[in-house]
Amino acid sequence: MKIISFFLLFPLITWSQALPYRWDELTASDWEMALKKSDSTCILPIGILEKHGPHGPIGSDLIKVREWSARATKKEYAVVFPDYFYGQINEAKLTQLRVLFSIRIFIH
Repeated sequence: MKIISFFLLFPLITWSQALPYRWDELTASDWEMALKKSDSTCILPIGILEKHGPHGPIGSDLIKVREWSARATKKEYAVVFPDYFYGQINEAKLTQLRVLFSIRIFIH
């Protein structure tokens, strides 16, 4: 019975010991271990919100960057910071589904 219990619990034990690469999935106690494992290498996925025609998601660029970050950590461990949306597209000023910020927000 003990052997059967071990084989049933072993996948749960090994899965729980895997160190997540995403910063928002790390526990506070895992943070130091993650920095050591990554040699303090961190990835900041940056994408822009823009129109990609009537068929594509507005966040297409960030979706791609998020996936590239995940693939990179499979080759070499790094801590991936939460996604960051950034950018300005002048031709999108007069389109629907836009969010406009004053330049004063970024200066102050």
